[in-house]
Amino acid sequence: MFSTYSGFAQTNNVIVDLPIDLTTDFHVYTIEYDPGSVRFLLDGTQLQSWSSGVPRSSMYLFANAWFPFWLAGEMPTTDRYTYVDWIEHIGR
Repeated sequence: MFSTYSGFAQTNNVIVDLPIDLTTDFHVYTIEYDPGSVRFLLDGTQLQSWSSGVPRSSMYLFANAWFPFWLAGEMPTTDRYTYVDWIEHIGR
């Protein structure tokens, strides 16, 4: 799910079926933000971008892993984990 928020409201939202199985290896997730545009990449491949409804000032980064009740598939029977190796912020 790729989303943007601006002015205290969700401005863009799309659910994308990813082209790979994310459970087989570590992956690099990238959000490239500039005032007026945002790009979402997976392992260097762009999956979504917007140039409208994008915040014009800085925001907090929120990273999580969750299994919403409305998501198709079976809920895990045991706890699962997301391992984050690093987070990098490059100011512009």
